[in-house]
Amino acid sequence: MKTILIIGGNFINKGAESMLIATVDGIRKHFSDYDPVLVDLFPVKTGVEKENYDFRIVNMHVRTLFRISFPFLKIFFGRKTISDDENTIKRLFRKADALFDISGYGLSSHNQPLLWSVAYLLPFHLARKSRVPVWLLPQSFGPFNFRGIKKLLFRWWGQDLLNYPTLAFAREPESMEALQSVRKNPVLLSSDIVLHREPKSGIQAGREVIVIPNRQLFNFAEPDKVVGLFTELIHCFLEKSMVVRIVRHSRDDEELCRRISASVSHNSLIVDNSDYSVEALVEIISKARMVVSARYHGAVHALICHKPLLIIGWAGKYRHLVQLFDLRHHLMDLQHHEIEDIDVNKFASGLIAEKEILSEKITDCLDQIRRDSFWNQIVLKS
Repeated sequence: MKTILIIGGNFINKGAESMLIATVDGIRKHFSDYDPVLVDLFPVKTGVEKENYDFRIVNMHVRTLFRISFPFLKIFFGRKTISDDENTIKRLFRKADALFDISGYGLSSHNQPLLWSVAYLLPFHLARKSRVPVWLLPQSFGPFNFRGIKKLLFRWWGQDLLNYPTLAFAREPESMEALQSVRKNPVLLSSDIVLHREPKSGIQAGREVIVIPNRQLFNFAEPDKVVGLFTELIHCFLEKSMVVRIVRHSRDDEELCRRISASVSHNSLIVDNSDYSVEALVEIISKARMVVSARYHGAVHALICHKPLLIIGWAGKYRHLVQLFDLRHHLMDLQHHEIEDIDVNKFASGLIAEKEILSEKITDCLDQIRRDSFWNQIVLKS
């Protein structure tokens, strides 16, 4: 069986896991005679747990990646026990037919340690040694305004490796511009990988409003203000006799979810602290009435389920997403607005009033995205 290696997917957060599942499904749909193999740089699954998935998982801890790439490093540090056999991994890279990278912001000058910048590029180095073609699937890139030793390393080594992939798909226009500034090979604009995937569960018109918090909002506002924002939003829905369910999209959000629930006392508020799989999360969202998400892929999950959506965000990826679906009036942008200046009731009322229109608009946009899917641009040699 021919194999396609997947780099950058993991089970650490639901975003990375969502992109992984969508990539596996895409390979199965568009390249049915290839076997998808995840090479996990942040392994958490053991031998028995791996068997719960219908694709092969190979654990290659970052330490193993460096040991394989630079054998002299074996003198200084040993192999992590969770990693698979290094000879097996080397054979995997030698015999692979293609490598798909889905890392997303794996290479950026935004407060990123040198170790991770190098780790992002090393799989391309291994693939090139064995002449394995590489594609960069839709993700965010840049900026690349490195300084000091990182700037020298990127100029002398990184840019060369970034030009090895046959084709690169950037998720946002600014990512596309950043990549085009360092690549001679083609760069195309494409929406998020997960948007190209049909949910397996059927879409239903439910009764719950799903609220997905994100503790990263603490970087833009005081924690009490963030809790207050969600509390006010939830009250807006509860006052209209709606059932609200707080769902955790990441383990990092557990404390924020707890603080929000402690500030609201109501029989129609459900605090769901379960650690769901991606499929289970999508199924819950598919049964919702509407969604409020501060997590990017929480918003993407709502969109693939055609759900009316209010997004709380701060980065360019949120702004591009709402532009793509013409949802500009349903984004609370905390990078450009203070929480105390936001008319929370207006946002909640707008979502409720336009829910049918929003669902139709989202459906039309998804149809267009899937007709022009990035998968159609990838051509593998038989």
